[in-house]
This record gives sequence, C-alpha cells and structure tokens, in this order.
Amino acid sequence: MHVVQLIDSLNWGGAQKLLQTFAETARPSLKRLTIISLRETHPGVTIPDQLRRAGCEVITLPARHLFDISRIRKLVAYLRQQDVDVLHTHLTYANILGPLAGRLSGVPVVSTVHNEFYDPKRDNRTRRRLETWSLRWLSKRIIAVSHAVAEAQQHRFGAKPMAIIPNCVMPIPPISPDERRQLRAQVAGETTWLLISVGRLARQKGYPDLAEAFSQIHQRYPSSRLIIAGHEGSTQEKLKERIAELNLQDSALLLGPRSDVPALLKASDMFVSASLWEGLPIALLEAMAAGLPVVATSVGDVPRVIEEGCGVLVPPGEPARLAEEVCALLENPGKMKALGEAAEAHVAKHYAPQAWAAQLLELYQAVCAR
Repeated sequence: MHVVQLIDSLNWGGAQKLLQTFAETARPSLKRLTIISLRETHPGVTIPDQLRRAGCEVITLPARHLFDISRIRKLVAYLRQQDVDVLHTHLTYANILGPLAGRLSGVPVVSTVHNEFYDPKRDNRTRRRLETWSLRWLSKRIIAVSHAVAEAQQHRFGAKPMAIIPNCVMPIPPISPDERRQLRAQVAGETTWLLISVGRLARQKGYPDLAEAFSQIHQRYPSSRLIIAGHEGSTQEKLKERIAELNLQDSALLLGPRSDVPALLKASDMFVSASLWEGLPIALLEAMAAGLPVVATSVGDVPRVIEEGCGVLVPPGEPARLAEEVCALLENPGKMKALGEAAEAHVAKHYAPQAWAAQLLELYQAVCAR
C-alpha cells in the first residue's frame, strides 16, 4: 500500500509528531509512505530529516495562497501517477485541499481533526466553512484524535460518523544522571525544582495563566525554575511582557522550539499544563511516558488520560488553583514519584504506538476496499 500523508507544515507540533510516530512504527508494513507539506519548513527544524531516515519520501508544495491552481495540479498529478492507495490529511489547509485533490484524482481520502475548539480570535470563518464542506462531502472517513474532539466537532459533519483513534506516544529513552545534571544546568542553571511545559506559544496553551501560577510557586520555592519549550506563536510577545511584569525573567524561561524535548522531560521534575482547550495533547502523553508527575487543566481528553493516581487535574483559567496543586506536590516528593511511575505505566499500556498504527492501517484497508 502506498500511503500519502498531507499536512500544512512540518514545523514542530503535535500533528507532526504523529507523522513521525506513524513513519517509525508503520513504514515496514507499507509499500511506500510519502509525506507532503504545504509550507516550507523553518530553519533548524529536523522533522523532514527524521522522516527521511524512517524511509519516507518528503515533498514540499508551497504556494502563495490556498487555492493556487499550480499546486493543486501538482498534487493531483502526483496522486494519479504514483499509484497512491490512500491520502491522509492533517490540519486545516490540508483538510481543505486534500479531499478536493483526492476526488479529482480518484484516490480515497481520510482526514484527521486534531483540536476540540479553535481560537475565536484567530479563526477564519470562511476557511473553517471550507474545511467543513470538504471533510463532510469529499473525505471518505474523518478521524478524531480523542473522544472530546469527536463530541465537539461532530455537529460540523451532520450524520457522517467520526472514527475515534486516540493519539499515541513513543517510549521516551532514558538519560544518564550526568546527562540529566548537565541539561538542567544548561537550560535553567542551579535549581531545586524544574517544572516544564511544552507547546506552541498560542492562546490555546494558557501560558499567561501558567506564568501567574508560577509567580505564586516561585514565592514559596525561590529556587524553582519553569521552562517552556515551544515554537513561537501569537502570544509570544505578550507572554514575555507578562513574565517581565512578574519579575520572573531569570526563573521562567522560554526555550523556543527544541529537538530534544524527550531529554528535557527526563531532566525535569514535573510537567505543568494550563491549556484552555485541547484534543489529546502529545506533550502530555510524552511527559507521562517520561515518568513525570503531571498537573494539568481538565480540558479535552486530558481527564480520560489522567486517571486517579496518574496526575492532578485543575479547572482551566484558575492559576491560583494550579499553583496550589503544584506546591502540594512539591511538598510531597514521595507522591510525585508515585504519580510519575503510575503515569508511565498507564501510557505504556493504553497509548502504545503499535496499537494506534494498527488502527490506522485497518481503517486505510477498509477505505480502499470500499
């Protein structure tokens, strides 16, 4: 089977991480796997190279606007000429163009919806309507990455059912005690407690709430540090300003995009998320797979993942409560250790990449059979 995965970009993000996981897990079961990006990759991003090492062909089809005729022709021609069996689309632009190209080329299309909600301040209503129409009428199957995403998005697609295939996570490789000490010192200097959050600097991630919470945590634990690893986004400058207002410049550190997130997780003591909405965040699954205790907001499918004994849930938009729960754990290292161990065991059992990839391959086969 020749599978093509079409995505808006191959810059850092949860959907891109899933493409890597699929390539590393399912490539041996496929005749061919091609990844097509609709945008150029930012300098320093290693995802295309990692995909090539996993045996994928990587193609970039940038254009000046969404409905660029030349790009659509190239995409349709590729699908027709390269014996493609299934096209799988991810994110908004790909979910609009992919089903159209699939219909024109005669290739069945599977599309994934990754988020529970969209930022109302940045969402383009016309683009969202185009995506809804394309998925509803041109895609063969729609996948939701979590139960919460399916419940929130089903109204867009009428009676067309959504297949729920929850995200997965690769095992996190260990690092040595020396590597851990060196990495902690490199990113945060001398610190007793190192808290980490991972994700693009966008409104969805609730980073201003996280900064407010950390200011309270830092008052009680002055040697604590917070590191945020994530690509620059719409809230970056406001977040920097808020960190400065709270006088946290030396203790709340924006690392930017990082290719060593698994090692950063292993070097940290706790994962903290203040997200306002989510689907099923890959960063959360990675943190749990790294054996970290987690304090996170109860959004999306996070409550389904963090079962009792695997982490602590707080309501979104309540930084004081977030700070309170983090401090309660810092006062109880034994409980932190137990939560981390339980979290690691839980994701290994329920969010393994092999079972996830098998579900996708089964769905591809069903679409081809039809």
